[in-house]
Amino acid sequence: MKYAGMGDLQNVKNLLDTGMGLNNVNDLGHTPLIYAANKGRIQVVQMLVKRGALLDIQDRYGCSALFHAASKGRLRVVRVLVQAGANIELPNFNDVTPLMESAAEGHLSIVKYLIKRGADVNAHAASGETVLHFAGKENRLKIADYLLDKMNQKINVNRKSHA
Repeated sequence: MKYAGMGDLQNVKNLLDTGMGLNNVNDLGHTPLIYAANKGRIQVVQMLVKRGALLDIQDRYGCSALFHAASKGRLRVVRVLVQAGANIELPNFNDVTPLMESAAEGHLSIVKYLIKRGADVNAHAASGETVLHFAGKENRLKIADYLLDKMNQKINVNRKSHA
């Protein structure tokens, strides 16, 4: 798995060809795809996706490869994973979505891309916060402005009643 994170495409191919499982997980729940996505190793991500890696495996914190890529600002990886069918709404174990995480980390290009691809701007984390809250509390003003400007009435900053 370390070769996936290093971007060592040839060694990853060799290991897969000699029997390493495409979706093997380590003690953190990381797969080769999660490692490669986290480090932005686009060629390894593309190869793993092409070979059929499961896109929505979650690590022990509930974070998928897409979540890791969105968190680290890896737009090219995010695009590959989303186009391959990764679930853009799959939250971690705190119900934080890739959109919320990318907003909190200040990755405006990923926020724009995920919204364009249909990410729910009204989703709530376990804390009750929406993407706008995540952007605001981390002082990501450009992202908050974008959300307010572009999404206008689509954003509901009040927690929905489940009564």
